[in-house]
Amino acid sequence: MPLRPSRLLAAALLMLLCGLSCSEDPTGSVVSLRSPATFLYAPNCVIDGSWHRFSDCPDPDRIVDQAFVTNEETASLSYVSIGTAGAKLSDTRLGVPGLTGVPIGERPRDAAATSDGAFVLTVNTLSSDISVVEVAKRREVLRVPTPEPPVKLTPVGDAFWLFYPSGLVEIRALAFDCGAGSNQYDENLCALDETQIAFEVSASFLVEGQPKAALSLPTNERVFVSYTDKLYLSVLVPESSQETCLQSGEMPPCEVERLPGGYGCSDGLDNDGDGFIDGEDPQCYLRGGAESVDGVGVLTRGACNDGIDNDGDGFADAFDPGCTSTNDGGEEDGQQELQLPQCVDGIDNDGDGLVDNRDADCLDSSDGSEDGSSLLPACDDGVDNDQDGAIDFPEDSGCDSFSDDTEGATNSCGDGLDNDGDGLVDLEDSGCSDLSDDSEGAARGFCNDGVDNDGDGAIDLADDGCYGASGMTEKNVERSGLGPMAVDPGGSLYVVDSTEWQVIVIDLATSQVVDAGARNPFSTGPGIRVNAMPKAVAADIRSSTIVDAGGGVTIKRDEAVFYAATTAGTLDVGSVSQTFQRFENQTVTDTVELPTLKVGDNRDSVASVVSRRCLNIFCDESSLPTIELRARPSVFVTDAGALLTTGDDGKPTSVPVDELYVPETWQLIYEGILPNAERSDGLFDAAGGELRFGGNFCSLGVVAGDHVIVEDSPSSQKGLDCGELRDKTREFEVAQVRADALYLQPLDDPTTSSQLPNRSCYPWGTRFTVRASKQFVASGTETGSLLGRSSRGGVCSDAAGPLGGGRFAFDEKFENALFKTTIPTGSLPAERGVGIEFSVTSGYVGLRLQTGPLPGDVVVVPTLSRKYVFVPDGGSNQVFIFDAANFSSFESL
Repeated sequence: MPLRPSRLLAAALLMLLCGLSCSEDPTGSVVSLRSPATFLYAPNCVIDGSWHRFSDCPDPDRIVDQAFVTNEETASLSYVSIGTAGAKLSDTRLGVPGLTGVPIGERPRDAAATSDGAFVLTVNTLSSDISVVEVAKRREVLRVPTPEPPVKLTPVGDAFWLFYPSGLVEIRALAFDCGAGSNQYDENLCALDETQIAFEVSASFLVEGQPKAALSLPTNERVFVSYTDKLYLSVLVPESSQETCLQSGEMPPCEVERLPGGYGCSDGLDNDGDGFIDGEDPQCYLRGGAESVDGVGVLTRGACNDGIDNDGDGFADAFDPGCTSTNDGGEEDGQQELQLPQCVDGIDNDGDGLVDNRDADCLDSSDGSEDGSSLLPACDDGVDNDQDGAIDFPEDSGCDSFSDDTEGATNSCGDGLDNDGDGLVDLEDSGCSDLSDDSEGAARGFCNDGVDNDGDGAIDLADDGCYGASGMTEKNVERSGLGPMAVDPGGSLYVVDSTEWQVIVIDLATSQVVDAGARNPFSTGPGIRVNAMPKAVAADIRSSTIVDAGGGVTIKRDEAVFYAATTAGTLDVGSVSQTFQRFENQTVTDTVELPTLKVGDNRDSVASVVSRRCLNIFCDESSLPTIELRARPSVFVTDAGALLTTGDDGKPTSVPVDELYVPETWQLIYEGILPNAERSDGLFDAAGGELRFGGNFCSLGVVAGDHVIVEDSPSSQKGLDCGELRDKTREFEVAQVRADALYLQPLDDPTTSSQLPNRSCYPWGTRFTVRASKQFVASGTETGSLLGRSSRGGVCSDAAGPLGGGRFAFDEKFENALFKTTIPTGSLPAERGVGIEFSVTSGYVGLRLQTGPLPGDVVVVPTLSRKYVFVPDGGSNQVFIFDAANFSSFESL
């Protein structure tokens, strides 16, 4: 049946549209870039057809700033010309629509160039091969198959190192001769085909992990490798090296060193040389810990990690110049000896054959006793240990005092005998949880119970997830290893950690991680926090003259920076350190170096305290106490060309640590309610005085001496003896705190009930409130209360975090990692609910440049006229371009 005219027209339109858009020729697309992945800067110097290393160029004016971009979707290599005001794509195939690239292997990911820039090699992950592109002729001249899809291609001298997921490392070299001499390229002489050029293996070896990224130093002496399954970096050396290989009997090329990629207790290395790694090390209680005083991470609580300005110089912890490390024993100048508690000193103090975290009696790294004496004694633990119906002293007749450690139990853990023959008796034995325990050999806790709790085939201390016998989980933390790297001219190595959203900085002079996390109490890692899922990094030194005072006086600043491209669509500009130098007629007269270790500040202001006022009472603002924000050392640069590090008062110049602050309001309330301590789920015991609820009292921050106010009236059921609970104020003192219960006692106040609440008078869920007694409670709307305590086995631990505490009394200096103050007696009435309120505004805005969601690379390009930063983004099919001097943007590719 013939088609109607309308259907013929529709069919013609469909064919026309398909002809325009249904073509399967990827190189014919009018879109210039398709999933750009790698940006390669490869300048060249061509004189009379002969290609020279640009560093050896006889005529610097002949250097051409050439670059390339790999396109994953179109399997092509685009050419980029870099000018004085941006860059543009070059068309390699004039007969094809659009600015097309050179066709190469499928899914090209990485790229590298020969030292003279004459050839570009690409790693093609889908076709599992290497493309060799002859730059001058704009064509692929050779395709070399590989044993598996390569991960990374790194130039080392005149060779190329290929890294594979299996751990195989191949060393290959490009070899050709087209009439100008061996490996000398002359575009007028060369007419290469695949029979005249080779890319062959000269050596190979294995590394232990699955390589993720690799980077060679400009000197070509060392190659750094990161892994998808390791949290350390390998240092490899070429065949010419004289260094000793890690593996006995091997000769270079090989692995010669491993660098930490995180905290000492979670980097996969034996940092202190005692034969133990991470959780196996007796000094490691947490993944954020250190294996020794010299390590990265907190070994135990000390003056340089407690959130307090211990020496009164205005600086605390890592911001105090006197703190040489997190584990420095004092904030005074120089290294101070850190006093180590028994549970982290490396000694078997109680003679049970177990050291530090291997000993279940050790709660944490701040525990001062390996023999368990840090646990509450049986007569003060709120437990009926001998099950006679009476609890603790003085109710239990078996107790002589609160410090008595037996209620008269006759179980194995309270009979005075060594029942399991390990030389330890009763509570001295780590197998005893309390006096009611009828087995000295029974283990307690997920990491000391003889059970494979997480089903991974490893039990207790054999499980990588266990950090010591007191560990409460066998489950390991899933990590994806480390990622791309960069190095700056000053000798710092930068490593992307996508799992923790950070960039880790390693000082290559010491082979140690620079602990940026120590400067931020909110940090969970040692690196500099960046936006979500960083994928690439570049590094540089930004130099500028900030003062030219005339007469030959100038001040220059060198800033070590990195650029981290993230999947949040930003390029985060991080600052690591600033070095100020004062010159007089080109002679250095003064030098000051300041660590910065943060994403740069994009706002010219500082944090400040605003809106101070009294709560629940009228007062004059001038009578309110001063709130001092935490500060960092700073340099003041005068217009006259002076570097000032002290003020007129002789104290160090400082500025608030802006990046610590978020806009929030703080309240300091006398006898304030503990946060989250207004409850309606209280339940009392039958005898009276024991209060439980559906949570953890330790985490609320309750301490002995706090007051509990029972808000509900007792039951009105006839025959109940609830008289005082009905007629008097129902307020009681906390005599003892356990995680699951509070033990109350009457106040020495005739207006309050001497009768303790019990189950008969309160048979239902009861409303109650916990308040501090004769203390101020500090809490911030964003930071929280800082009151929470940890617990194990029902016992609360006062080991505070790096933010500091949240309680203080009149005339007592209160300080945490954010601010400090003192409220003098008489400045406010000592009345419940009275206090002060203030707000903090932050002057900090992270320096983040807008890019795209799928960054593949970041490259700093130092041309003669300008320094650029290039970011290829596969999500937007663009290459973003920024000026490294002022971060202005150019038109993207």
